[in-house]
Amino acid sequence: MTAAGASFRIFSVFTFFAFLVLLPLSAHGFTETRLPELHMQLQEKQAQMDSIDALMLESDLTSASLTDARNLLRNIRNDLLEISEEIRAHYLTARDALNDLGEAPAEENGVIRESDDIRAAREVRQARVQTLEAALRQAEAAHARALRTLERLSVMRRGLFVGQLMERQATPLNIGLWAAAGDALQDLQSKIRSGLTEIFAQNRLLQIAIILGIFLIAGSAVITRHLLKNKLQEYKENSVYTPFVLASIATAIPFLCTAAVLFVLYQILLLVPEMDTAVRVFAEHTLLLAGLFAALTIVASYLYLSGNIRRAMKWLIILSALVYTADAVLLEYSRLAGSPLELVVAQSYLFSSVFAVLLIFFSSLALRSRSGRSRFYLPRKLFYLVSLTGVFIIGANLLGYPSLTRYIYVQMVLLFFFIAFVMMLRAGIRPSLYKLDALMQNGSSAPDGTTTAAPSETLESGEKTREEKLVFFWASLTLDLLLILICIPVIASLFGTEWAEIREWGRQAFFGVEVGTMRLSIATIIMSILVFFLLLFITRSLQRILGQRILPNTKIEDSVRSSLVQIVGYTGTIIALFAALSAFGFNLTNLALIAGALSVGIGFGLQSVVNNFVSGLILLFERPIKVGDWVIVSSGQGIVKSINVRSTEIETFDRTSIIVPNSELISSSVMNWTHGNKIGRTVVSVGVSYDADPETVREVLLSCASNNPLALAEPEPSVVFKDFGDSALIFDVRFFVENVSDMMKGASQARFDIWYALKEKGIEIPFPQRDIHIRTDQTTKAAAKKPPLKGKKKAAKA
Repeated sequence: MTAAGASFRIFSVFTFFAFLVLLPLSAHGFTETRLPELHMQLQEKQAQMDSIDALMLESDLTSASLTDARNLLRNIRNDLLEISEEIRAHYLTARDALNDLGEAPAEENGVIRESDDIRAAREVRQARVQTLEAALRQAEAAHARALRTLERLSVMRRGLFVGQLMERQATPLNIGLWAAAGDALQDLQSKIRSGLTEIFAQNRLLQIAIILGIFLIAGSAVITRHLLKNKLQEYKENSVYTPFVLASIATAIPFLCTAAVLFVLYQILLLVPEMDTAVRVFAEHTLLLAGLFAALTIVASYLYLSGNIRRAMKWLIILSALVYTADAVLLEYSRLAGSPLELVVAQSYLFSSVFAVLLIFFSSLALRSRSGRSRFYLPRKLFYLVSLTGVFIIGANLLGYPSLTRYIYVQMVLLFFFIAFVMMLRAGIRPSLYKLDALMQNGSSAPDGTTTAAPSETLESGEKTREEKLVFFWASLTLDLLLILICIPVIASLFGTEWAEIREWGRQAFFGVEVGTMRLSIATIIMSILVFFLLLFITRSLQRILGQRILPNTKIEDSVRSSLVQIVGYTGTIIALFAALSAFGFNLTNLALIAGALSVGIGFGLQSVVNNFVSGLILLFERPIKVGDWVIVSSGQGIVKSINVRSTEIETFDRTSIIVPNSELISSSVMNWTHGNKIGRTVVSVGVSYDADPETVREVLLSCASNNPLALAEPEPSVVFKDFGDSALIFDVRFFVENVSDMMKGASQARFDIWYALKEKGIEIPFPQRDIHIRTDQTTKAAAKKPPLKGKKKAAKA
């Protein structure tokens, strides 16, 4: 051993012992230095939670104060969780250090047989564990308190929100309400007039930009409308570009033009530094809402042009957008100008009632419509619900609930607009997915959106078409799931949920919650699914490489190749399943419990399934039946196409499939024409006249069999004088063919040769003959001569 090697070993041993010594010292250092700091942090968090508890007891709580308290409490909860995790890590380390010393020995005659050093070390480590355990329990208790307080805050916020919605105001029948609202409206009109003057009169660039923007949006709408009309006239039923898809795509250019115009106008507003802040905010909101109104008007027009909505629905969308835009503009400026409550209440009554009247009127028009068009996107029954919503809004207004009616009408409008946008976005993306599917299937996409495949891939049935759309199906499903995941938080925010709370839900859903010893989360679910399908894809790729590239270059029989490929598939699927369970967090050591549960299930309900599975493995390994064999079973005969987990597929000569359970092939008798080899015997029966010479017939028949191109020379053909028939002498011509699949061909060729040979020799092939003898007696003759009865004559005449 060299000196360098010895030095390295000494250094390694020294490092190992230093680690053992410093490990408990690190826990001790944490207890002496860091733990007091954590105690101070815990006390600080406890004091903050005490202040939040005191805030919750106040009577004049507002939604803003509760939201601030909740955000503060969430930070406290996260800090407490970090403190708990830090203490827990050191607690586990100290506990392991105590366990390293083992259990204290029992007393013997009042004496503990343990050295003083070990006893002292045990006492020190025991005290450290107790200290850390107490701190950990304190941190966990504070964390649990934070969770409970968060739940109480959520309940209080929901109660405050419901209370605000259900707060009654002066009814619309109160004349004083409208008088006060009128006075406030006059003051608001003067402020709006002065604000608009400040915006437009002093800014020529803004005026020019607005005029050019209107022309740009209108021009893009006119051009795309004309293009949409032409595309709808060229529409084909099998095209992926449906009328709804065409309408959705046509809105892209006007949308982009509207967004560009709004961006330019915002930049121009920023160039006016002397403009009042309230006026600038009002102008920005007004431009945004005007752009929204223009976009919704274009959407409604295009959907009606494509035949996806009725005329009543078109005007309902346009007028609803107009009502919402005007209401939002006035409400925003009222907030900035500090208008009185009476104006806001009267405005809520007015606009929500107008919206309700629009719902009722246009829903009744849609329900009375007798249009026969079948592409309407919204079902007729939906309009019953829409009209009932309008009636409810009017009734709630008459009872004096403006907050409730405004909430319903605004959320209904925003929800409809958002869902329409998402559906049109989905419709615009799907054609790209269809083209992707066509490219991956080695086809091509026609200019009109129909897919064309190679002539060799064309089938009369729709099965090939469905298989070619497999990529399109899974891509569309993925797109739908992504859109749903995007829509859920947006819709939740539309109905009053704050984004902080939505992010909290997303964090909990993604990182999961503890369920026993497992953590369920979207991340683990996605990871386990990805692991399973990745390994399954690798397995299928390996099967494909084995079956198409490696095994065909060997001398292994086709049936053995199929068995090997199947075994690789079973093994890979089992490995993928176990790997996915492990990625999900399932402890594979609990497989004994699963095996016990499966044994019970097998005993009751899965017996036949397991029997078929085991029988399939026997078929693959013992190979009494192989893929490609010609077998005869109780349900028919045919060629074995595949041996699967549960059953075996047999294709008959009529091109129908027989699905036979594997257990039946093992437990019952099966005739296999090709088990040992493919040689088969063919028997052709021939009948000749009794006038023919049997020896001559035998020579002729033997010559025909020997000259048959499909007959084997060894075993040699033979002719058997089988029987004396009713009308002929019966001979059997027997010969073997190399492949049983040629038995019918060989028999047919033999019959042709025999017919010509017998005709050439003048040997007759007789047809069946029967001699019929009619016997009569005296009674029969007398009955034949006796005249019939009169009644029978009359009956016969009748």
